[in-house]
Amino acid sequence: METFKNITDRQKTDAWLKSNGINANQIYVGTAELFQAQKLATNTLKNHVKLLEQNQAATLNNFLRAANGAKRSKITQGQCFKVLNITKQAQRKYAKLIKRKLGSAG
Repeated sequence: METFKNITDRQKTDAWLKSNGINANQIYVGTAELFQAQKLATNTLKNHVKLLEQNQAATLNNFLRAANGAKRSKITQGQCFKVLNITKQAQRKYAKLIKRKLGSAG
């Protein structure tokens, strides 16, 4: 029998997963790298899409489409690392922008 706490905990977990681009039904399919790449791709497209080149954004969108579909189990480590590299580049660009803004403000 499920308690109210269990239900609310599951709802919070499902909401967190969804906000990071992960379907709760797919939680048992994939490696740690796949989940990390999926989370970072989702957040990069949400928050830093303007820092991406067109082909990078396409790569992330294609990856997420595969990760949320039937092809999830066929995603390779190489594809995950490619996504992780793109998101790292976007994070670096964002950090440089912030550094420049802070430098010019002071």
